Amino acid sequence: MKLASVAVTDRVASRVDLSIIIVNYNGERFVGRCLDQLLSTASAAVEIIVTDNCSSDQSLEVLRAFGDRIKLVTSTANRGFAGGVNLAVAEARGRWLMLLNPDTSMAFDPAELLARALSHPHIGVLGPRIRYPDGRQQFSFGFEHTVPRIVLAWLGGDRIALLTSCFSLQERRLSHYESIRDVDWVSGCCLLTPRALWHAIGGLDEQFFMYVEDVDYCRRVREEGYRVVYDPTLELAHEEGGSVSGFNRAAIVRSCSSYLRYTRKWSGRVATVALRGMLGMAMLLRGFGALLLEQVHGKAWLSERRRAYLQIGADLLAGRIH
Repeated sequence: MKLASVAVTDRVASRVDLSIIIVNYNGERFVGRCLDQLLSTASAAVEIIVTDNCSSDQSLEVLRAFGDRIKLVTSTANRGFAGGVNLAVAEARGRWLMLLNPDTSMAFDPAELLARALSHPHIGVLGPRIRYPDGRQQFSFGFEHTVPRIVLAWLGGDRIALLTSCFSLQERRLSHYESIRDVDWVSGCCLLTPRALWHAIGGLDEQFFMYVEDVDYCRRVREEGYRVVYDPTLELAHEEGGSVSGFNRAAIVRSCSSYLRYTRKWSGRVATVALRGMLGMAMLLRGFGALLLEQVHGKAWLSERRRAYLQIGADLLAGRIH
């Protein structure tokens, strides 16, 4: 049932049109550059709010140097992406919110993205085109996270070109990034949404510490009858994983945990049990695959992956990942 009280295209005057929401965790090497660029391009009707998620590097010194040009929210613990975003949104005054990762580079006035959103009727979420810094397309929108898609994607089915629309969580067909389209979800790396709608459906769900919180938010927006739109008219660069480098076992564990929580929330207990078993087996298969490659190539990084995938698979099957 649509939330009739939410006027997502309301043009009533407000002190701030757009609140840019950034969550920083140990991002001292890129958050300052991101803010410098935003401050050089943003119009007066834009405010920037940054949550520092209890960074252990010099991020706070970098952020405090911006003074009152940004609004800084400091957390005494790492609340994850969803928790950090919700802390910042509580301070927001804008009619629209833009979630933005700190390892991005935006060469246009963010208000231009708001203008694009207002050009789409009945919109609940807008996502722009996202590229890697070297110009390659970044997979930044995709499909509903069903049990078959999650499992088959981790088994490599999403890399079969003819089957990507069936087996992928992300849109991998590059031709589909060339035009405006309604999608199931867009990446929280850069996500624009009306603040009234955000509050009406409860913001980001903090049970997702990291990953899938954007998929869940877009699902709730669609459930209320609003559109989730990918619009390639404007684009930005994203390093992806700026706070996490290289192969990261903890990131995979958090992804698996988020898949389970998402499935439990939207599909129930039986589907969650099925996902746990099949995803656990998929991780074991990846571990055995790494073992075979390790025997051939003898690379240390393959040994690391073998151990990680086998342990994650075992933990999933034993119920140690929730």
